[in-house]
Amino acid sequence: MISISITTRKTARCFFSEEPASKHKHLIFMLHGYAQLADDFLNSFGLSEGKDILLAAPEGTHRFYPRAAGGNVGASWMTKLEREADISDNLVYLDSIEQEVIKLIHPDAKIHILGFSQGAATAFRWAVHRDTPPLSLILWGGPPPDTFETDRMEFPKFPEIFIVQGKNDRIVTARMMGAVTDGLQSRGLNFRTLEFDGGHEIRPEVFSQILGQIVAG
Repeated sequence: MISISITTRKTARCFFSEEPASKHKHLIFMLHGYAQLADDFLNSFGLSEGKDILLAAPEGTHRFYPRAAGGNVGASWMTKLEREADISDNLVYLDSIEQEVIKLIHPDAKIHILGFSQGAATAFRWAVHRDTPPLSLILWGGPPPDTFETDRMEFPKFPEIFIVQGKNDRIVTARMMGAVTDGLQSRGLNFRTLEFDGGHEIRPEVFSQILGQIVAG
């Protein structure tokens, strides 16, 4: 048996906190976790309109039924099958979204990237892949990809990395994230950690606290 790989068109969705406009001086890409949908994920942050911050939530292109019987639909960024191809496709996909959005907002807008759970690994890969690192990278309840541990990636000097962790997270434990921070420190990367009372979840008040830091000045 032989197989070939082809490149084909794929339609995906991206949701915004409000209409992109020239007033937006900060663009934050929000990458959801496994089995989530981008609109539900974006709504969980609770950012009000009228600010100079635009949230953009691209949706993973792998849609599926999390339950075998059907029902609600979820999305993911990849599986273990053809993983490297999915990684490459995700980078092209995210680059193309950014290229379209930045035409609609302030010409000097600052770029930030947030990844939650499974989306954290994709966010990290994208940040490393970019010609210009984001102003900040937020890894929320999720570690960098496994390539981070095996030194197969080149790590740019990010201006700021936030590690956000629920104290009662049973999926990505404090012990797991402790190993991540050790790795970041050993590579001389600039980061800060933020813990909150909660589990594997988004807390709008915690996000507001982060916003206050990343957009200061």
